[in-house]
Amino acid sequence: MTNSTLLYEELSSELEDMITSGVYIAGDKLPSVRSMAKGRNISITTVLKAYRDLESHGLINTVPQSGYYVSYNTGMAPNINTLESRQPEIDNFDLDQMITEHPDNPTLHLFGAGRCDKSLVKVPQMNTLLSKLIHSGDLDEHMRMPIRGNEELRKQIIKLMYLRNSNINPDQVIIMTNCFSAIYFAPLQTE
Repeated sequence: MTNSTLLYEELSSELEDMITSGVYIAGDKLPSVRSMAKGRNISITTVLKAYRDLESHGLINTVPQSGYYVSYNTGMAPNINTLESRQPEIDNFDLDQMITEHPDNPTLHLFGAGRCDKSLVKVPQMNTLLSKLIHSGDLDEHMRMPIRGNEELRKQIIKLMYLRNSNINPDQVIIMTNCFSAIYFAPLQTE
């Protein structure tokens, strides 16, 4: 924060950036004034001033007895293309086959090969659901996930991190399914 920038203006600017980048979209509820004040370690008055500033710019609306919501009149739709613009090509290999072929290999670190106990999985129900999915014709749509992970989950993580004084953007959050993928993918992000 510069000397000429007031705290409420900084908060207002950060929230505006989150709205324009699509972290908060039209209809999303902003954190309550109290939770924002507590999470950011600022006064309730500062949060109220920031919310009123956003409201005066037409970015958010007040709903009495409910809170503050992102306005439907902002005209700012999230640009999802920028969230997925740096997708590197990742060569996938069959970890299960590698484990089967080389079970005693001391250099093989099995970060992504965890298996749960059979008693934890209801096999008949799982088979029924998988069968329905396969026969639905939407298998390709359900099986593909953006390389950075589910966009809605990333947005929720950003919102929670913001309440804990961490101002990050969607490009900085990547959802991985296991440690092996994270270890493989991390060096690609530093290039």
